[in-house]
Formats: sequence, structure tokens, C-alpha cells
Amino acid sequence: MLQVYYAFSVVFPLITLMGIGYGLGRTGFLTGEYTVVANKLVFKVLLPVLLFYNLYKSEVSVLDKSPMMLFVTVAVLALVVILYGLVPRFVLEDHRRGVVIQAIYRSNFLIIAVPVIESVYGAAGTVSAILLNAVLSPLFNATAVVVLTLFSSVHREGQGGVLRIFRSILTNPPILGTLGGLFFHWAGIPLPGFVQTTLALISQAVIPVALLTLGSSFRFSNARDNRRILTGAMAVKFLLIPLVVGGLAYLLGFRSLDLLSILMVFIAPVAILSYVMTQEFGGDVELAGQFVVFSSVFSMFAIFLMIFTMKTLGLL
Repeated sequence: MLQVYYAFSVVFPLITLMGIGYGLGRTGFLTGEYTVVANKLVFKVLLPVLLFYNLYKSEVSVLDKSPMMLFVTVAVLALVVILYGLVPRFVLEDHRRGVVIQAIYRSNFLIIAVPVIESVYGAAGTVSAILLNAVLSPLFNATAVVVLTLFSSVHREGQGGVLRIFRSILTNPPILGTLGGLFFHWAGIPLPGFVQTTLALISQAVIPVALLTLGSSFRFSNARDNRRILTGAMAVKFLLIPLVVGGLAYLLGFRSLDLLSILMVFIAPVAILSYVMTQEFGGDVELAGQFVVFSSVFSMFAIFLMIFTMKTLGLL
């Protein structure tokens, strides 16, 4: 019973904030225009500040987490290669293949995984997750560009778009925030107390705003036509991959915080940015949006079961 309560206490804040956002969206209080602006606010301002501040204040060395970061990098790349070979056997349309591959391996790690890890391990967990995200953010973006390009008729006709996307990756705000935080931390550049207080206040707004906005964008209509693809992809994402990757991580000696962080990479819902990039590459935008919505719902159950199981087995 204590394990159930513990697992529920971890996912309840996420479910509540997304639920409030969904209700406000359905009533029209949070409009479509709000969602667009709020997503830009989170992506271009709030997230970079959060990344910068947490890395600047970090007392955890990148070297301490390098085995975990290396394992996750290899696992993601291996998964992309495997999916590239298998997904076309089950999904016939090119404009859907890249969308399905991206939905299975690419997660909303920063918005969903970080608060979960923080709930379990506190500030040390937050810093560890932020360091892992410093690897995941460029890795997810770069592999998504490759995958979507391979199955995109738009970008096969010209490479200018691909180069433009690569430039956007190298200059995207979260990556810049990550690099800035690492630089200030390693260089030992001191920031005045009032600046740090301001950065801390902004950082505290990221998760609530992002989850409310995510919930307000939920739309469950028009999913019937894609139910076979949605069901299959969600089963692979939330059942098969966590079991395989988690098992390998355990056999390699990862425990506690590192094991939870690795599992959250693959069990967090589909990244919102995957929808944006699907639009850019001419993929199935409707399917990409449905993946974001349904994975956000299913991930809450998956995270609950994962926390419950790990707590019961003494892995947390």
C-alpha cells in the first residue's frame, strides 16, 4: 500500500496540472492562440533559463554521470537504427514512417522526466537529469532531422531545408542555455545574488506553465482512423523498450538515480517538438499530434507502474 501511495504521489502533480490545462482549454479559457504563444515562451525563454541556472548551480560533475550518458546515447542511436529497419515493414506510407519512428524513441524528457526524478531524489536528481538532457537535446534533434529527411518528399527535392534545420538545431535556445550554463559553471564566473534569485524564480515557472499548456492542447478527436498505429507504437514505447533497455541497464550495474533516469528517457511521452518538426518536413501532422496527446496520457500510467515496481523491488 505504501508503494502505491508513493507512486501516486509522484505522478499526481503531473496529472493534475495537465488535467487543469485540459479543462481550461475545453472551456476556451486557454485558447489556441495562448497555446502557440505559451509554447514559444517555454521553448525560447523559460527552458533556456532553467537549463542555464541548474547547470550553473550544479555540484555534480559531468564525469560522474558519463557512464549513464554514454549508455543512453548508445541506446538511443541503436533504437533509431532498429526502428528504421522495422517500422517500414508495418507502416506503408513514407510520410508516416518518420513520424512513427520519432514518436517511439523521442521523449519529452525535460518537461515530464525532470519533475518525476526530482520528486524521488530531490535537487540531486534534478541536476542529474539536467546533465542528461544536455546530451539528449542535441541527440534527439539531430536524429529526428535524419529520420524525417529519409522519409520526407519535401526535403528530398532540396537540401536547403535540411541545412536550415541543422542551423536551427545549433542555435536553438535550450541548447544555448545548456552550453551557457556549462560554460559559466566550468569557468567559475560568479553571478550576483539578485541575478541568481531572478533566474531561480523564472526556473520555477517552467514546469507548471509547460504542463498547463500541454494539457490545454489535448484533442482526442479523429484518432479512430489511426488507432492501429497508435496502439502498436504505444505498446512498443511504454512496454517493450523500457523492459529491454531497463534490463540491460540493470545488468550493466546502473542503480537508483541513474537507473530511474535511464528509464525515464524512454518512458516519458512524445516530445512536443516532434510535432513542430513533422510540420517542417511535410510528415503526417495529424498523426504526430495524436502521438503527443495519447502518449502524454498513457505515460502517466506507465510512470506510475514503473515507480511502484521499482519501489517494491527496492530499486529506488
